[in-house]
Amino acid sequence: MNFRDIVLKIRKIILKISAFSALITMMMFVFINNMYLDNLGHPNLETGNIFPYKVKGGIVYLTENQNDLVLWITWILIISYALIFISLVLGKKWPTNKT
Repeated sequence: MNFRDIVLKIRKIILKISAFSALITMMMFVFINNMYLDNLGHPNLETGNIFPYKVKGGIVYLTENQNDLVLWITWILIISYALIFISLVLGKKWPTNKT
């Protein structure tokens, strides 16, 4: 196995992991957005719902933990999509088929 084959194998593994993580985090993102629709209203200091989050045309107020979860999911989605895009571009520039 030469260097090129190793790089192509690694690229395929990264693409599969990125696609899987993008799918899972997208499902979590949709689920969480639908769950947060019940929290429409105003900030509430007693419950800790003080972080504004725009969802489906309304603003909900989240706790610090909920806000952190949304931020993590958003960044995982961005990184996963970037890795998928890079892998697809590399596939065009550096095809996996041996010629």
